[in-house]
Amino acid sequence: MTIRRAWILCVVIVVPTHSFACDPSVLRENVNRLEESDSPFAGTIIFDCIDILRDPNNEKLLNKFVSDFVSAVELSKNLNAASAIDKCSAEDIRAACFNAND
Repeated sequence: MTIRRAWILCVVIVVPTHSFACDPSVLRENVNRLEESDSPFAGTIIFDCIDILRDPNNEKLLNKFVSDFVSAVELSKNLNAASAIDKCSAEDIRAACFNAND
């Protein structure tokens, strides 16, 4: 019993804390970088953000943005950027779109 508790404690300590929460500043930075890049997804991300800002409660638009964002960062082979959107709320995504060019 004691060994199991120690193992669970070690696992919790070893896992980085950033994997448990969204990092809005990293998400915003990656949205901005994608919008300004020559990626084929640059225009898509821009228009996804425009759509989200026009209709902020539309789940289909949020899901489309997430899908396009992940596709764009996978294409750029930036796997760290792909994890930037993990655990982000709809509000985090809207804020990243709104503040991307600040």
